[in-house]
Amino acid sequence: MTKRIRQQQTKINIGTKALFMISITIIVGGTLTGIMTYVQKGITNEFLYDWGTSFSFAILVMTPFSFLIMASLNKLIGVMMPSASKKMQNLAFGFLMSFVMQSILAGVSAVNNVGLTEVVNFYSAWRAGLLAALPIGILLALVMGLFIKPKMDKLIIR
Repeated sequence: MTKRIRQQQTKINIGTKALFMISITIIVGGTLTGIMTYVQKGITNEFLYDWGTSFSFAILVMTPFSFLIMASLNKLIGVMMPSASKKMQNLAFGFLMSFVMQSILAGVSAVNNVGLTEVVNFYSAWRAGLLAALPIGILLALVMGLFIKPKMDKLIIR
């Protein structure tokens, strides 16, 4: 009887899982696109609009790809680091995921903020956004690898 009650208490519904993923996406995406928009355009009268459109576009682009990237990186790390501890695998996952996602976010922000008409300007904005957000991304990767990824794994298993 006690075991059955405990199983019912630990069962997590799909809504909770989705809310968890959406929260992470909003916090990480909002923070990084904000930094990238600031570096690419500075504080102007249109900053909130530019940030909002970069963030919205990033969410539309990132959401479908993030699940594919997460699954691919998980498999890759399992193959490349089979004997590493779970904590080391999670850290590697966090850093790789952070770099890949930041690269995509920087591209989305650069397209939104400077466009694609001048490749040199696009590349410069992409690079500046990526490098500016990298320290925050590394911090988020540590948090992701040590705390969030293990919780995500538990949520997915349940």
